[in-house]
Amino acid sequence: STQGYSSAASDVYKRQFLTGAEYWYIRNILVFYLAFYVVYRLSDRSWVRMLLIAVCLTAYSGLLIWQGRALFWYISNVTFLFGMLLAQYERQLLKAAGFLYPLQLLALAVGMYFVIKTGLEGYTVIPPLEEKIRSGLLAGLIWTYLMVQGCAFLHEKIRWLEAVGSFSLELYLCHMFVFYRVVNDWLPQQENVVQIVVAVTIAVALAWVIHMLFDLLWNCLLYTSDAADE
Repeated sequence: STQGYSSAASDVYKRQFLTGAEYWYIRNILVFYLAFYVVYRLSDRSWVRMLLIAVCLTAYSGLLIWQGRALFWYISNVTFLFGMLLAQYERQLLKAAGFLYPLQLLALAVGMYFVIKTGLEGYTVIPPLEEKIRSGLLAGLIWTYLMVQGCAFLHEKIRWLEAVGSFSLELYLCHMFVFYRVVNDWLPQQENVVQIVVAVTIAVALAWVIHMLFDLLWNCLLYTSDAADE
């Protein structure tokens, strides 16, 4: 019956919502932010923190693979660990790799293209899971290193990215929602370039507004707390 079908569809949607199927990237980042907080509370030694995060990342990604989640659920999880390593050892890494920037960037760009073409693009015959995971890990490593070296090489020309970095979390959390709305609902007949420009503009503006609102809320809470203490 129609009622039975609606009830079943509602149950499926509730399960998808509770398991994060519709907002996988938000669920992943919340899991790793929680792990980040716990790990930094447990130890003061940087190498222990990195090791514990690596264990958490491996266990969580293994769980996602065991559950049969799609590749995008876990393929980029390793970049969270790469980000922590860079934040901790950025000066040493850049000093060790601070030579021949243009050639490094060219080699990294070629490597990124090769990884995407050989392991991540769609195929008539889907490659084995191990091959897809390997290609995804390589892509994450190469992309992270490419961005770090690119930012170091073009530091003076991309200072505006520092401003974007102040609300990068909000941008990350809302970009996909905005993109799908623009492409599927708001401007489905427009050219891809127009859709991308509109989606990026709206996502950046929305993320900045959310960031400012939370900053305002936080400052109000701090002011109220300080006033109460006095």
